[in-house]
Amino acid sequence: MPAAAEAGGHRDAGGPLLSLWGLGSMLGGLLAMRLRRPSGPVARLTATICALAAGHLLLGAAGDLLVLGGLLLLAGLSIAPSFAAAFGLTDGLAPPGALTEAFAWLGTGIAAGLAAGGALGGWAAERHGADAALLVAGLAGVAAVAVIAARRGMLLPPA
Repeated sequence: MPAAAEAGGHRDAGGPLLSLWGLGSMLGGLLAMRLRRPSGPVARLTATICALAAGHLLLGAAGDLLVLGGLLLLAGLSIAPSFAAAFGLTDGLAPPGALTEAFAWLGTGIAAGLAAGGALGGWAAERHGADAALLVAGLAGVAAVAVIAARRGMLLPPA
């Protein structure tokens, strides 16, 4: 967001842009409690990650900061529901007595992914501009969808 704000000629807009992204996530979490959800934890994770990928792919096409702010609000709608779906799925898959460890590994994976994405996004912004950094977020979502599709069998509880 700092790179996008600077590219848009308003260096101080990075914080408000991040706030819109966070507001979108909060609203998405509230909406997810009210809306009809896909049945089954794998279907919920797949749907929310697909929405996350689609919303974040749109960010690179913003053009200006006002449009980017609106798209960040929209893309953010999928963040909290995606986290909830991942934690819900983990809750159902963890073997008895290993729930704390399963959540710890999920949290570690999320933190590692955020760190790697931040580093790659920063590199892309420095080398190719803000749009490239925003594209990293969308492509990370696409990669997550691919992993879910490829490893779907591992995400189902044992028969």
